[in-house]
Order: sequence, then structure tokens, then C-alpha cells
Amino acid sequence: MANTSMPARTSPDNQSPHRGIVLPALTGGIAITVGLWCLWWLLHTPALSTPPALAGPLLIGAMVALAAFVSRWTTHNRLRFGLTAGLVSGALNLMLLGSMITQPAATPAAAAATDPTAVSPGVSAVQPNTLLVMLGFVVLSAAFGAIGAAVSRAIPPARQLITSRDWLGRMGWLTALSVLPLLLLGGLVTSANAGLSVPDWPGTFGSNMFLYPVALMDSADPRIFKEHTHRLFGALVGVVTLLQMIMILVHDPRRTLKVAAVVSFVLVCIQGVLGGTWVVEKLPFMPVIHGVLGQVFFAGMVALALALSASFISTPLAVVTGKARTLMPLMLGGLVVQLAFGATYRHLRGQTGASHALMSHIAFSIVVMIIVIIAGIVTIKAARAWAQAAPSAGPLAARLRTLGVSLHGVVALQFMLGWVAWGVIAMSKGGGTRISPTADQLASTPQVPVLEMTIRTLHQANGAVLLSLAAVVALWTFRLTRGAQAAADPVLAAQANV
Repeated sequence: MANTSMPARTSPDNQSPHRGIVLPALTGGIAITVGLWCLWWLLHTPALSTPPALAGPLLIGAMVALAAFVSRWTTHNRLRFGLTAGLVSGALNLMLLGSMITQPAATPAAAAATDPTAVSPGVSAVQPNTLLVMLGFVVLSAAFGAIGAAVSRAIPPARQLITSRDWLGRMGWLTALSVLPLLLLGGLVTSANAGLSVPDWPGTFGSNMFLYPVALMDSADPRIFKEHTHRLFGALVGVVTLLQMIMILVHDPRRTLKVAAVVSFVLVCIQGVLGGTWVVEKLPFMPVIHGVLGQVFFAGMVALALALSASFISTPLAVVTGKARTLMPLMLGGLVVQLAFGATYRHLRGQTGASHALMSHIAFSIVVMIIVIIAGIVTIKAARAWAQAAPSAGPLAARLRTLGVSLHGVVALQFMLGWVAWGVIAMSKGGGTRISPTADQLASTPQVPVLEMTIRTLHQANGAVLLSLAAVVALWTFRLTRGAQAAADPVLAAQANV
């Protein structure tokens, strides 16, 4: 394996510090918000139902801690950064605030599962002082952000981020991270057969989605909580993806990345419409498409985050074996086909054709595992050769090698989880069918056993991790191979980082 390395093309953007506060504040605010939303979900899940007197202080403490952590990233004045990041987080958290300050209707909460019109507070439940409460909430969030920034002064600073591309890279990873809890909740909704537990869309039991009281989510039925919070997280991901798209269009000079950012926002909008259309129309294959596209979207967001990262941009041009360029698309295609088989069985279990999808999923898993193992070996060899030929690329080559090893570990875990999930479903009562009760059927439909629900969700989530990991390996390999072609042509070499 020959090698030619050359420095990455620099741009004025890479040479000058980023002095604006908007991009750093959005990045820090997104980080705080994603952490808070995950903690909020854990505290309010029906299994815990943490009292407000305890949940409130825990969330405030978490916000201060998260603000202190993200304030270490900045070269701006930390108090100003923390204040602005807290302001951004407070604005994003308004999507959760409505469910906390809206009071349920007088009708007992148990009616939520049987009579949508009985628990539809909507705008009528909004108190006259709601706007004042929202303003105060955002101001307090900014204050907590500033407190966290003040605390961060006692913490050693992280690697300094000085350019807009550095901040875009951090925002990319945080945006991809925001998709992960949404994906987990989607898998949980499917595993718990909770997809139709809320009868309407985009509202919730006749209420505005952002005003449906959390008290009803907690008390009526756990499946309502799962489905409704999945929608809320979907709204968060949509907003965060929109913010990322705007920042990429403004700050990143690469046309390909601008197109990818727009496509990602369009996809997340399509995902929302697909999920809502299934609830309203109940078309059998709609959740299959929704499930497959959700994992593909997550993998795409992770790949976009890599393309925005400083390490990817600074990757030296190098020669990589031609096997990788052919093998990586084959791996990605095989994983998507395997995902489609699995999603068809998960969503249509008990219906015509589902058994064929299961058999195909089981048989094709062996093929996919072999392809992924070979791809991991090729990646490890390419990383080793890269490090030997270009010693300056040693740290990046080590990352690529780690990714190759990770492919082996994740695909082995996925293969094992698949068989465990199949065994658990086969042994469960009614394991051969999938019943998604509508809102009026919740009381008469038993809950899915916790073990079955957990194993199926873990299998689905690990599959998403595997696909995203494969996308990262494929993208990085493509860059290295592209560099080999550019090395033979001075014109292509000059354009290699465009």
C-alpha cells in the first residue's frame, strides 16, 4: 500500500477566530437542553413519577452542572457565554414547560384512555399569566447558565475552540446525539405496542401537543407517556436540525455540506409526517417506512457530524486499498436491507408476510455479519498502513483503527441480541402477534412484559448504532481513497478539501 500525504487545504475560516456569540451559544444551549430533556424523561416516567418538589431541584442542579461543563469549551467571556447558552436552552425548553404548567381538566385522569374529549384542556387551560411565566422561565434559565459559567472558572478549560468550523463540528455531534434518545423512544414505543395509544395528530387527545399535562401522561397509561414524549423529542430534534442547517448554510463554505444540511432537515420533517400519518390513517406499511427512515436519518446525522469535525477536515490525503471503496457501500446497503427485514417483522408481526420477513432477517444476518467483519479488518489494515506511511497521521489512524475494531464488537453484540430477542418473543404469551391498541383499547389490552420490551428495544437501538458506525467508517474511508486519486492529479489535489 503506497501513500502520499499532504496538508489539508486551509481557508480563512480556519485561520481566524470566531468572534460571534450566536453559534457558540446555540451549541452550548443544545448541549444543555439534550441533557435536561433526558433527565426530565427519566424523572417523569411512570415507573418513577418523581414528585415536583424533588424533580425541580434535580433539574436545576443538572442545568447548572451542564452549563459549567459546556462553558469550558469557549474562548469568549464565560459569564456571557453561559448567560446566552442558558437563554437558548430556556427557549428550547418551553416545549416542555407547557406540559408542566397546564392543569388537567376536572374529569378524572383515567378518562384519558377512553374519552379524548374529556381531557382536552388545550388553549383553554392556559392561565392569564402564562406568558409572564414563560418569560420568567427563560430569564431564570439564563441566570442558571450564568451560574454554571461562574462555577466553571474553577474547572480547567477544555481544548480551545476558536473557529466557526470548530463550533460547527461540536454542534454536529450534539445534533446527532439529540437524535439518539428519539430513536430509543421510538424503539420503546414499538416494543411496547404503544404507537396508537394517542388517537390524534398533531394534537394529543384534542389538546395542543405542547400543552398536554404531564399529570395525565403519568396517571392514565404508561403507553400514553411513551408515545407522547416520543412526539415531544421529535419536535426537539426538528428544531435542533433546523438550527444546525441555518448555521451550516451561514458558516460552512462546502456546497456538499450545505446540501446535506438541507436534506437532513427535509428528512426529519418527512419523519414527523410519516409518524403522524400512521396514527391518523393506520396504513400497515407506514410504521415500517418510518422505522427504517429513522435509523437511516440517525446514521446520516452522525456522518454529517463527522464531516463537520476538525479531525475529518484535517485528515491528510493518503492512499487506501481499493477494496475499501467497493466494500463500504456494500456494507451499508446490506445493513439497510437487514434493517428493512427487521422493521417489517417488528411492525407487522402476526400479519401476512411477517414470517417471511423474520426468516429473511435471520438468514441475512449471517451475510451481513460476514461483510461487516471483513469491512472491519480492511479498516484496521488501512489504518495501520496509513500510520506507517504518514507518522504525523498516527492519532487519526488510531481513531480509524478503533472504529474498525468497534465494528466487530457492535455487530457481534447485535447478532447475540437478535437471537435473545427472538427467544424472548417466542416464549412470551401471544408472541406470534403484535397488538397496537388504540386509545379506547388500552384498558383491556395487557402491557408488554418488561423483559421483552427491553430486549427488543436494545436490539433495535444497537442496530442503529451499528448502521451509524458503518456510515462513519465508510465516509472516512471514502475521504482517504479520494485523497489517493487527488494525489495523482494536481488539480484534484487542490480541490480535495472543497
